[in-house]
Amino acid sequence: MTNNNNNYDKRAFEEAFDEVHMKFILNLPDEELASSDRIFFQLEQAWWFYDDFICDANTDTARKLPRFKHMKPFSLAMFNFSPLLQPMLPNFDAMYAEFSKYKRSISTYGTILLNADGTKIALCRNWKGKSWTLPGGKVNQNETGKDAAARETYEETGFDPDSEKGVCFEWRERRERGEIVD
Repeated sequence: MTNNNNNYDKRAFEEAFDEVHMKFILNLPDEELASSDRIFFQLEQAWWFYDDFICDANTDTARKLPRFKHMKPFSLAMFNFSPLLQPMLPNFDAMYAEFSKYKRSISTYGTILLNADGTKIALCRNWKGKSWTLPGGKVNQNETGKDAAARETYEETGFDPDSEKGVCFEWRERRERGEIVD
């Protein structure tokens, strides 16, 4: 946690974790609960939700919640919190190591967004990050690379490559006429 002094509202923290647990862990199918990779992908989504939608809420309670700088401490806290995950707690380190190794093998996809003149490029920076990157990220289960690139671009920039409006619609028409090749 980034709250080093443990000076946070414990009741609010339990309520927040209960909400996250219900949304991301409680209803996982048995086959996903049997897979370290699937559990930790859910925990990654849960961590982002906790950080982006609960801790970033503009309320006095949200400001008193602990922040987790990395996924691993958040996951460990959720393992300790969740009755479904607690029995796996003795294997946490091995499970997390297995997930980390697997995650590094997953392909990433992104896009290059240019202005109309092709003289400027859109870059993204992680929250509180120091480096800049192209919009992109890892492909989800059963997702094509092209769909992953579009999803990640939308998530990180708000620009929807699948939009039926503006330049995206014009590109789609030109592609259909054979003027642009994917």
